[in-house]
Amino acid sequence: MRKLALIATMIVFVIVGGMVFATGQQEETTGFDYPKKDITLIIGFGAGGGTDTTGRVFIEALGKQIPGVNLVPTNMAGAGGTVGATHVLNAKPDGYTLFIAHPGIPVPYLKGNFDHTYADYTPIASFADSSVAMYVNGESPYYTVDDIVADVKAAPDSLIMGVSTGTLIHLASLHMEQENGVSFKKVSIGGGQPTAPELLSGRVDTFLQSISVGAPYVKSGDFRALAVFGSERVEAFPDVPTFQELGLPYTFEQSFGLWAPPETPADIIAYLSDAVEKACADPEYVEALAVLGVRSGYRATADYEALLAESFAELEETAPLMNK
Repeated sequence: MRKLALIATMIVFVIVGGMVFATGQQEETTGFDYPKKDITLIIGFGAGGGTDTTGRVFIEALGKQIPGVNLVPTNMAGAGGTVGATHVLNAKPDGYTLFIAHPGIPVPYLKGNFDHTYADYTPIASFADSSVAMYVNGESPYYTVDDIVADVKAAPDSLIMGVSTGTLIHLASLHMEQENGVSFKKVSIGGGQPTAPELLSGRVDTFLQSISVGAPYVKSGDFRALAVFGSERVEAFPDVPTFQELGLPYTFEQSFGLWAPPETPADIIAYLSDAVEKACADPEYVEALAVLGVRSGYRATADYEALLAESFAELEETAPLMNK
């Protein structure tokens, strides 16, 4: 009986072992093997801007969740971010070329300068939320938005505002003009170059920019923040009012996300979304963003797509201002 039991046990081991071996062979044949090489992440603006600064902090955090390969940030500036967006749109849908999607990407489409929206891509997840603030030079005589509005009403076009033409920030400046009944003398800044030197040098009297761009300069005393676009005050500037508090209804809050080319396989999207979620929960990432005045903001694919649709609809209502 013992001999029969031993033989039976050996048979079971052989069968189970064969099943494990066969399963292993099947996993090798059909298993998920992404990523196998470096991943390029396209940033649609030049170095030093809000998208670049926030994007690079995120890419570093994401890299910790995707071991064995390098994540390569690549600036591809021009045409309101659409040069980089076009590159990703036409890239092979294999997960090796991704887009750091900035919140103003719908604006060129709404102006008729770009033929594509988020719906033409494969959104993966959002990774950060930020706001836009109005800044003046630290030595400026202006301490409130009312100060600026009063001066511009007394002398229209006397105050020079720097704008990144065709962007969400440009649209925000137009709303500010409309709601306050004023007209700024607008000068185009950016175009792939850092915008902060324009205000530091005095070439412009004021500009609207991301918290991530302005926060270090406010901290150093080189800039003064007068108001923030958003539904609530931001941690970086707790004493600075929101434009909503001042009567401007729109928030122009910014959500940054990760996009892939159209038709990217669902398993790659799921893998990347999971990696984004883990990166957004990393305390070092949260702290690094906080220094920039930015918040970690993970939304899974479905929730992120819903946010993009909602944001697009809001911008579609207000974009005609840019064509006046």
